[in-house]
Amino acid sequence: MTKAIHFLNHTSMMFEFDNWYLLMDPWPTSGNSFDGWKAHPPCFLNNKILSAFMNASKNNSCLIISHAHDDHCDDEFLKSLSKDTKVFFPDYPSKGSLKRLKNNGLQNVVLLADLQNKSFGPFQISSYQLRSKITNDNSEDDSLFIIKTSDYLFIHANDNSVPFTDELIDFIETEAKDQKIYFASQTGI
Repeated sequence: MTKAIHFLNHTSMMFEFDNWYLLMDPWPTSGNSFDGWKAHPPCFLNNKILSAFMNASKNNSCLIISHAHDDHCDDEFLKSLSKDTKVFFPDYPSKGSLKRLKNNGLQNVVLLADLQNKSFGPFQISSYQLRSKITNDNSEDDSLFIIKTSDYLFIHANDNSVPFTDELIDFIETEAKDQKIYFASQTGI
């Protein structure tokens, strides 16, 4: 029984739990983000190997995309995946980000309302559009993700460098109970 969280690069991670896999915010290619910078460190898995793995294990692997910034949503990589790859994605008011996923050929998108748990094998997956709850100065198309297993609760804040709301803290406390809690953020909060 294998249980691991693999750091790939930047905000890309692979969650492994009993032969089930979640790939979060993939940026494995050498493509530039926002036409100006590359992933650092570079992904330790070749994007073609990662794509082949995802396509071969599509019944027990899926994607989690927090938002459609280039450094979280690698178009070249997404186009290499089977159109049936399951993708968990926040249900943003603006549908531009969702359109980006579909333009990359991904048709099996599961939209998540705030703090709504969806099951995928041993994982419970939920998202929360934190920035839009705190201030109107930030992007409304950015979410944190919460991944729950029988062993841990993992919160990935992505680009959210704002305080957590009471609603979110209450949800985390309820979901975590006596489990280990892991936090990650690209922004270093």
